Parts: sequence; structure tokens; C-alpha cells
Amino acid sequence: MLHIAGWTLCLYLGIKFCHLVAGPALGIRRDEVSWTRRLSAGEPMLLVGTVSLCALIVGYGTWWTHRFAQGHYAYATDCYGKMAASHLLPGRPGRFGSYDAAEAATGYVRSAEIHGAQLGMRVDDIDRKLTEGRSAWSVYFTRLAAGNARPRIAASFRDLDRCLNGDGIPRGEILSPV
Repeated sequence: MLHIAGWTLCLYLGIKFCHLVAGPALGIRRDEVSWTRRLSAGEPMLLVGTVSLCALIVGYGTWWTHRFAQGHYAYATDCYGKMAASHLLPGRPGRFGSYDAAEAATGYVRSAEIHGAQLGMRVDDIDRKLTEGRSAWSVYFTRLAAGNARPRIAASFRDLDRCLNGDGIPRGEILSPV
């Protein structure tokens, strides 16, 4: 609510200032218009319009920020679990044990903590979610290795490549935050 009030005040004062500076100085009969009359021109519709516009802008910005943080949090928690458990897959290519993979996993932890905090989550809950994701993917990858399911292992490597390269990460376009 405070954001709406602040934006409304700024927009309202800006419009009023422009109206005073660029508004007509002479009336219909070519008589000079007083400052009080120039200040009250357009009221109350100007105030209603600025409040409505600012409420829409702040509401959309809040929704967009929340959806953007949700998308990044979900992507980071998913990819971290996969990257942390990738050592359990048989025939793992060297790129998943490289410095880039470790750096990507660290980045996913950082991203999950930042965007989880924006969503109002505690650090303990975020860390627990990351640990649960790593454990779940470890169990899944261990079962794949034990069963020697080649198509699923190949699909897992493609998914790991997606996470390593950052494909599918929410980009945050103005109309589509995820």
C-alpha cells in the first residue's frame, strides 16, 4: 500500500506540475486564469486516474516479481539436485565433474537462497529442500545405474546438459516472467 501511495504522489505531482507549466493561462473569454483555478482543474478524475494507474502498475510489478522468483527457485532447486547427484550415473562424461559443473551447482544454491528469501522462505527450509532434492535424485540415479536403463540414463544426461548450460532458465520477459 505504501508503494501505491508513493507512486501515486509522484505521478500526481508530476502531472499537476506539467499542467501548471503547460496549461492555458487564458480562459475562454481571454481573461487570465487564477492559480487556484488552474490547480483545481481536472479534479477529482485526475486523482482517481493516478491512483488507478499506480495500483495497476504496482500490482503487476508485485505479481511479476513473485512469479519470477518462483520460477528461478524451482529451476535452481531442481538443477542443484541433479548436478549434485550426477556422479552416481554410469559413464558420466567429464564435463559433469568439471569446475564448470561445480560452479553451476554453487550458483544454483545461491540462486535458490536468493529467490527463496524473496518468496519469504527461511534459509533452513531452503537448505532442507536442496538436500531433499539431492537425496531424491541420488536414489533415482542409483536405480538407473543398477538397472542399466540406457535410454533413461541418456535422457538424464540431456537434462544435466540443460542445467549445465542454463537452458530453460526463466528469462523474465515483461509479459512472461517465467
